[in-house]
Amino acid sequence: MRVESLSGKCRQAALFALSAMLCAVLFSGPVNARPWKPSPSAQAQDYAEILDTRGNGNVIIVVWIVPQMMPQSSEGRALLDKYVVFGVVHGHIQGGGAMAFAPIKGLQVNGANGKPLVALGAHNTPPNVAKFLTNMEGGMRQAVGAMGQGMGFFAFEGGGVHACQKGGLAVRYEGETYTYVTPIPGCSAH
Repeated sequence: MRVESLSGKCRQAALFALSAMLCAVLFSGPVNARPWKPSPSAQAQDYAEILDTRGNGNVIIVVWIVPQMMPQSSEGRALLDKYVVFGVVHGHIQGGGAMAFAPIKGLQVNGANGKPLVALGAHNTPPNVAKFLTNMEGGMRQAVGAMGQGMGFFAFEGGGVHACQKGGLAVRYEGETYTYVTPIPGCSAH
């Protein structure tokens, strides 16, 4: 039952995050609306998602999967307090509006102190983190098809990085450094 509840909660969070990302990609342009009375979870999600429209039809989405995206008192939330997880999509809009997705080979993530976080791979990923990543990947594929299949997920040892404590992160991908300053918006509910 614990695995099923984690799976369902991860899928629910994945669907929510991907819906917002997909809307950002499809409707990005000069007109943006600010949310009225956003929940702490919505504030955190808004901050955690970075949309980089590079021109020539290239779009990169970097999402820090923060604890505030998960239900209170959930296993997923506890896991994200200990580990840092990112989802990345690198898409290219082709003729006719179809999107092709580049494989995401890896990320370099540094803490606010400039030191790299330790990436979790096949040899050092705890079973609960592996299950979480598998559920996120499956949820994304179900939710948005090709875009979900094009998303890569990466987990790192937290190394003292916490979404609601003073500090930050720098994510290096495809010649760009995407930064986060912590505490992130929405931490009051943490």
